[in-house]
Amino acid sequence: MKTSGKTKKKCSSSNASLEKEKTAAKTIPVEVEKEKLKKRILVKNIYAVKPPYAYVMIYVDEKGILRYSVLEPYLVPEEEAYYKEIKELILEEARIPITALRDYERASEALSETIDKIVKEFKIKLQKESIEDIVCDGYGIPVYVYHRDFEWMPTNVMFENPEELESFIRRLAFRAGQSITYARPIVEGPLPPEGFRAHLTLKEVSRRGSTFSIRKYSIEPYTIINLLKFNTLSTDVAAYLWLLIDNVMSFMVLGPMASGKTTLLNAIAMMIRPEAKIVTIEETPELRLPHENWVPMTVRPSFEPGVEDITLFELLKSALRQRPEENEPMNIPRVLIPLIKAFVHMGRVKVRGEIMRRVLRVVETVGIDTATKEVILNEVYTWDPVTDSWKFTGRSYAFEYIATNRGLPLSEIYKDFERRKVVLKWMEQKNMSRFSEVADVLRKYYQDPEETYRHAESELRRIE
Repeated sequence: MKTSGKTKKKCSSSNASLEKEKTAAKTIPVEVEKEKLKKRILVKNIYAVKPPYAYVMIYVDEKGILRYSVLEPYLVPEEEAYYKEIKELILEEARIPITALRDYERASEALSETIDKIVKEFKIKLQKESIEDIVCDGYGIPVYVYHRDFEWMPTNVMFENPEELESFIRRLAFRAGQSITYARPIVEGPLPPEGFRAHLTLKEVSRRGSTFSIRKYSIEPYTIINLLKFNTLSTDVAAYLWLLIDNVMSFMVLGPMASGKTTLLNAIAMMIRPEAKIVTIEETPELRLPHENWVPMTVRPSFEPGVEDITLFELLKSALRQRPEENEPMNIPRVLIPLIKAFVHMGRVKVRGEIMRRVLRVVETVGIDTATKEVILNEVYTWDPVTDSWKFTGRSYAFEYIATNRGLPLSEIYKDFERRKVVLKWMEQKNMSRFSEVADVLRKYYQDPEETYRHAESELRRIE
């Protein structure tokens, strides 16, 4: 694998703290500045990955193409000699007992321990939270990354021959617990330890050569407070969905690829009552919830005789036999669509020149028109691109349905809605966005809603 566009190693380290997302490095080495001038390019951003050894530069090249360039140091002759010596030491000193090589995990651990003894920590982490996807469409083609702020960009990393690429893909498949072969040229699975989703294909089914696609996730899942701070949705929309969940009303999150559907679904699912029975069904495990009474189920394809396929339908049947309070709808006929009380439409939009995820609409199902057989819909919230805010249409049939079912006046449901808004605003103002913090507040709210609301309201008044 080839990486071009490197800088020399004579660069000073920065002790300043680095922001996780868009902030450029506080101290940029002189060599990186020279690289910018040499290329005569428009630099959009520079990230320090492992200062002073590795940087990432996002720039617009002479042809107007936005590029993602990994800047690594060249090794001077003295360092090259050290590098060769380290390799030889690893080969010579790696006295690993044969019993440790019986399985991949033990062998990997043994090798890691040996290397750590020789070189301590000699690794560069190139992972950035702003990178969401890493894809390779074949050999001789730049690896592409999907950046949260700049979308798709080619990098200066490339697999130069098909053998190198296929070897890398087979290693990825092995790490994902899969076997990719001529008979099974498409596989998908989670990469340990983070569980990033890998989709792999061999050249037998992709004309430009073997390919891989790695979807990265945040190490700690985004909470509803994170999404409020990102302005993915408003406190009104969040409180509305929270109220629907608490009253066991189904809704569907929909939208194009990479629009934030799974992220929103996971954040909303965290707001389910802590003691509720939850069963999730997925092809690739992506959802992460704090609930103890949660059964996460995934499919298991089989390519061996006598080993049964575990499909989504099989998992659905199993889930329904476990008396779940929360599960995912599948293949719903038109006449049953009104049983889904709301649809949440996600999308990727440009806001002030930057790509953002937004809840575009929240639509309720009212019923079926007997004459036309069409589904009658009621738009509850719509996103305004001018103000980057959400407008309430003035009526919610879901709230009316909840009031009827609970035998309460509609005004009480709206009061409940306003209380939840206050709690969400308080958490946002206090920056209580961590997974554990949100779960703790929700647990307290379900135990004593009035007390939690009064505490949140008094805190908000003090802050304001």
